[in-house]
Amino acid sequence: MPAYKDKKTGLFYVQFYYRDARGAKRHKTKKGFQTELEALLWKKSFKALKALGRENVGDEEIRTLARNLTEEQAGAFLEELAGLTSWVADAAKKIWETKHGQDR
Repeated sequence: MPAYKDKKTGLFYVQFYYRDARGAKRHKTKKGFQTELEALLWKKSFKALKALGRENVGDEEIRTLARNLTEEQAGAFLEELAGLTSWVADAAKKIWETKHGQDR
């Protein structure tokens, strides 16, 4: 699962495929990471939520992801997924809120 460096901007990005709720194959690209590690952590967080599935993402998983993402990553994660009408967007919001000490 590599991250790539944009030669023009010097920033890192990730791209990968995943299956949406209907089983359709989707391509995802997220750009603008300062480091390769940040890019890979974002990708792993996204894929972890999708792999766990809605019924298996609870408070403990949210806290774990919030602990492992920087504030900037949590904000980027929330921003990127905000337009989705899915449980993944809700989980991203909970991660951001947990990171900032806000309770729902």
